[in-house]
Amino acid sequence: MEEQEIADTFGNQISFWAGIDLQRVLPFGSVEEVREETRHLLMFPSAGKGRMVFTLNNRMQGNVPIENFIAFIEEAHRYGAAIEGVKENE
Repeated sequence: MEEQEIADTFGNQISFWAGIDLQRVLPFGSVEEVREETRHLLMFPSAGKGRMVFTLNNRMQGNVPIENFIAFIEEAHRYGAAIEGVKENE
């Protein structure tokens, strides 16, 4: 699927469900890779329009280091708040 095209065409009518990779990034990536992936997902074409449900893909697995999970939560909160602040100032 072409995310940008779908967001441009239907972004004001639908919401997107986005989740961080639980098979590779969250369990085996570095803390910085988790932060980068989180920011990437938050920059999804509709994210700045408030049209995204941002979560884990499925459920937290036992092989996820707590440092990576904390990095995911912190970055989602910090970067998501920054996007929200931009939206409010428009």
